[in-house]
Amino acid sequence: MPLTTNETYHLGDGLYASFDGYQICLRAPREDGDHVVFLEPQLWDILIEFAAECWPAVRERLIQEKTMKLALGELQAETEMLRKRSVGEAE
Repeated sequence: MPLTTNETYHLGDGLYASFDGYQICLRAPREDGDHVVFLEPQLWDILIEFAAECWPAVRERLIQEKTMKLALGELQAETEMLRKRSVGEAE
C-alpha cells in the first residue's frame, strides 16, 4: 500500500487510516458521526508494545525484527572494517 499524505486507506472491519505527514489518523464511520483517533509516533510505539503483550505472534515478530536489525548492524560494521583493512593493504 503506497503511502500518500492525506489519502485514506480501508484497513478492514470498517476502519480507515490516513497520514497527514506527522500522525496516523484512524477513523471509524458511525451513524452519529465518525470516531477518530490520532496516533503520534510516540503513541504508536506504545500501541505496538501493547499489542506485543496481548498477542504472542506480534511479540515474536518484534523479537525477530530486532534480532535481524542487530545482525544487520553487526554485518555492516564487519563489512566496513574489512573494507578499511583492504584499502589499507592496497596503499
